[in-house]
Amino acid sequence: MQYNKIIETAKNYVYENIELGISVKDIAHHLSYSVKQLNRIFIMMTGITPSEYLRWTRLIKAVFELKYSKKPIIEIALKCGYESQEGFTRTFKDIFGVTPGDYRVSDKSIKVDNWHINTMLHQMSHETAIKGLCGEQNVDSWVVNKPARIWAIARRNHENLEPNDFYGLCAREGVMDKTGVLPGVLIEGGAILTMEHGKNQLCFGVELSIDYPAEMLNEFEILNIPEMIYVVFNCPPYAKEAHGSVIKSIWNIQQEYNLEEHSLEWNYSEAPIIESDSAEFGYTMWFPAKKILEKNYE
Repeated sequence: MQYNKIIETAKNYVYENIELGISVKDIAHHLSYSVKQLNRIFIMMTGITPSEYLRWTRLIKAVFELKYSKKPIIEIALKCGYESQEGFTRTFKDIFGVTPGDYRVSDKSIKVDNWHINTMLHQMSHETAIKGLCGEQNVDSWVVNKPARIWAIARRNHENLEPNDFYGLCAREGVMDKTGVLPGVLIEGGAILTMEHGKNQLCFGVELSIDYPAEMLNEFEILNIPEMIYVVFNCPPYAKEAHGSVIKSIWNIQQEYNLEEHSLEWNYSEAPIIESDSAEFGYTMWFPAKKILEKNYE
């Protein structure tokens, strides 16, 4: 089994059994590995130990229980493997800077610098959205006409990982550091390449002007995007816990969008779908479109 598949299987096992009080030993047994082997693989592939992953997953589970359920805090603490509410409260505040009780009654989002915890927040937010526990988000939409651009691909998702896992891999490999030093970036994020052989593939990169100096892009794969109409969907800055709901809301609205009102049709064969997430502008997706050609009837 490939290492990334081992980690994916381990994570799925944790998600499915987190409330059963599982241990690292249980995870290793499920994968038919020793605890020592599992530790080595986990650290090599994720940078953290399986015990850290298990501990943080329990805490993230608690975040969403506090946010979207009315269960008593002591019940949530026990489900997360803590023997007392006091111990749970102490750990929760150490990690998130706020007590479980204060977090529950406030509208504030969790703020933490730990990349792994933020990734877990995003993943758990998708599960919450699928279960319908959080409502639809406010999404604005508009139509723009962009001139020809360059999309500089820093890495393709050859492994066909889920988006969160792929972006996490990009971060660990320093891909985002490579794009972050480029001046004059118009958009940084993911691009769904639907125009290549009719098959979707996600990549990470940046959008640049068409006359961007070629000598600065030697380490990138260059994709030329023609002048294109885009339908833009944007959710303003949002709480991390709502990430899954934001994406679900945008895709729902995109599927119901009345293109005919603008005499447009989708144009995935000539340009990628682009997504970007930033603290300043929130989550944005650009869907390529084109004018519907008028038919002549004789």
